[in-house]
Amino acid sequence: MKIRYLLKVKAGQGNTGLIYVALYFKDQVELVSTGQRIRKSEWNQTDQFPKNHRGEAAKAITDVKSRIGKAITRLEAREEMVTPFAVKQEFNQFESERITKKLATDKKQKENIKSVKSLANDWLENSLFNYEPSTQKAVRESINQFLEFLAKSGNGAIERGDLNESIITAYERYLQEKRKLANSTHGKRMKHLRWFLKTLGYKVDTIKIRTGKKEIIALSDKEVKQLEEVDVSNSSELQKAKDMFLLGVYTGLRISDLKRLNATRIIDGRIRMTLQKNEKEVTIPLLDKARRIIEVHGNRSPRINQTVRVLRTVAFGCSPVLLNVRY
Repeated sequence: MKIRYLLKVKAGQGNTGLIYVALYFKDQVELVSTGQRIRKSEWNQTDQFPKNHRGEAAKAITDVKSRIGKAITRLEAREEMVTPFAVKQEFNQFESERITKKLATDKKQKENIKSVKSLANDWLENSLFNYEPSTQKAVRESINQFLEFLAKSGNGAIERGDLNESIITAYERYLQEKRKLANSTHGKRMKHLRWFLKTLGYKVDTIKIRTGKKEIIALSDKEVKQLEEVDVSNSSELQKAKDMFLLGVYTGLRISDLKRLNATRIIDGRIRMTLQKNEKEVTIPLLDKARRIIEVHGNRSPRINQTVRVLRTVAFGCSPVLLNVRY
């Protein structure tokens, strides 16, 4: 395959033309644009190359020819036929990938010069709709406390690119020593901060989450049976809430995951889904009792409003111990 250079001047464009790299093989010809324009007077018709071998046009040709050479090398490495069309296709694909990577890099660099405060406010405004209102409120409190710390420590206008581990560590100490938060509250603050920082591409693995001792409450068989027998048939919302509660008992899933439970996530008699909290894939046997609830509600989990409040109403009608269960 031969490689030559062409200057094409279209009618109506005066004396300026676009330079192409021409690929020849037998009767096949493909043109690859260099994107470089040059005056006809600056083009050597004999050599088919710019008269100034050190000018921008010559550099553009050399650069494109080099990338075409890489396209040929990749084709040869895959033991594919090297033809003008194949080379142009490989070149275009590589160029597309190169541009995509460059745009991603530019976007990341642009994000790095944005202030953490503006990024946080944007995240709070546009990215919390998937969470329950109570969770949204807690997240806002956590992020606002972090922004408050940045302002007090002289970093109120800090840019994303300048955010580092020492600042995060100082914030952890601030919560513990200045704010004197309990481990559980401290853990929530740092957990919510991790959620936000993760969206910025910040490595959150070094951020430790403190946890307080929690009382683990499990329902006895008697209490589960008691809940199953509660009659709320006079209220469709309470009936749906009761069914949702029982579905959680039968599957062990959180409300956030139960809401997404439908026929598409039931395969071969098992629930298969990715948990929303930790993105872990799980497979859960589907008990007959759970299957019947799903079928009654149109092959999905019940649709209910004000989830937590309604579930607590059902729980109160069953047993006081259920009021301590986390929904």
